[in-house]
Amino acid sequence: MFPDVMAIVGNGIGEFGKCLGNQIDSHDYVVRFQGFKPVHTEDYGKKANIYVTCLNDTPCGGEYLERWEYGPFDKVYCTWPDPNRIHLAGRKVPMNTRIRFIEKEIHQELWSLLGHKPSTGITFIYWVHKTVGLKHCDLYGFDFWGYKKPYHYWEYDKAPEVLHEQERTLSPIGSHNAAKEYELYKQIRKEYESK
Repeated sequence: MFPDVMAIVGNGIGEFGKCLGNQIDSHDYVVRFQGFKPVHTEDYGKKANIYVTCLNDTPCGGEYLERWEYGPFDKVYCTWPDPNRIHLAGRKVPMNTRIRFIEKEIHQELWSLLGHKPSTGITFIYWVHKTVGLKHCDLYGFDFWGYKKPYHYWEYDKAPEVLHEQERTLSPIGSHNAAKEYELYKQIRKEYESK
């Protein structure tokens, strides 16, 4: 299903200043999520073989989050389990794009664990964890912090100044519960670090 070595790159701002772009791009496959842009490549890289989306039909800050223009992608996954969602997408899905929809049971499990609608990022990580495991996956850009400032790396023209602890919050962001997602993420990571 997946290659031996895969980088899963979230949209969080935690990789700014770490110069991990080349390391990320050296993976066989690089997973990117809706909203990503090939900016800040010295920290986030630019390779994108696998695209993960929820086929969101709602603009974020006035722009749609779908990034079909950076394809074609080798694989496309949708974290929302309803294939009818393809007709609701805010941007037209390119012809001949094959989308694999993540199973409804995964989404239901996560909703139950989190008490909120799961984000695209945690849904994909959890699905990979449950189906093939994350042993050969390197995870980047998943800080799950909510910020008073924008919290996606591609929302910045340049790397932001270091955010102070008081500027962070783990309260729910919109319909996602960042605190619970972060706890689940840490729990999943811990399983692989102890092996």
